[in-house]
Amino acid sequence: MKNPWLKLPKKKPYILKIDLCVIKEYNNKANSSNRIRQNLLPEPFLGNPKSPIILLNLNPGWDRRDNSFHRQRQFRRVNRANLLHKKTEYPFYLLNPKLSASLGYKWWYKRLHELIENFGCRTVAQKICCLEFAPYHSQTFKQFNSPLLSQKYDFHLLKQALKNNALIIIMRSSKYWQRAVPELKKYKNKYRLKSWRNPCLTKANLRYQAYKKLTRILREN
Repeated sequence: MKNPWLKLPKKKPYILKIDLCVIKEYNNKANSSNRIRQNLLPEPFLGNPKSPIILLNLNPGWDRRDNSFHRQRQFRRVNRANLLHKKTEYPFYLLNPKLSASLGYKWWYKRLHELIENFGCRTVAQKICCLEFAPYHSQTFKQFNSPLLSQKYDFHLLKQALKNNALIIIMRSSKYWQRAVPELKKYKNKYRLKSWRNPCLTKANLRYQAYKKLTRILREN
C-alpha cells in the first residue's frame, strides 16, 4: 500500500487532502478538548513499522506547549523523516535525547522508562514502533463520524506486523483496533497492559509472559 503521508502539506493545516472533509465536519461539531489541532504535525506512527515490537495506541495528544515545539526546524525535520520511513539513529524519534525538552519525549520517556533504563534509549527507539489508531492531535479522543482514509495505512502496517510475527502490545482502545483489523482478535502474540489508564510498559503493568518476550527481544543483538 502506498504511504499517504508522502503528500502531507508543507504548510498548515497539516491535514491530508483525503482526510480534509471528514476533519472539517468533525471539528465543526467538536468541543475544544476533542477538536483536531490542524497546526500540529501528525504522528500516525512513531518508529520503524518493521520493528519486532509494535505498540497500539489511540492518538497523539495535545498541550498548548506543543505549538511552539512543532514549529522548530529540528522537530519538523525528524517528524517528516519518520513519516517517510527514512532510516535514522532513533527511528522512534520522540526518544531522541536531542528532543528531550519536548512534551512528546517526556510523555514517552515516562511510559518506557523501565525499558530505557535497562536497555538504553537507542535500543528501545530502534526495536519499538507505536501505531496510533488516529493520526492527528487532540486533547481527548472521540471517534469520527466517518473513518479517515489515512487510517487504512496504519491498519495495513499492523497487518504486515502480524505476518512478521511481531510482539503486539495494546496500550489503549483494543476494541477499535480489533474492529479495524479483525485478524488481531485471533493473533496469539499480542498482550494488553494491565492498566490502560497508566499505559507504562513495566514489569508490574505487563503479564509475565509479555514482559519476558519484550525484554528478550530488546536484549537480542
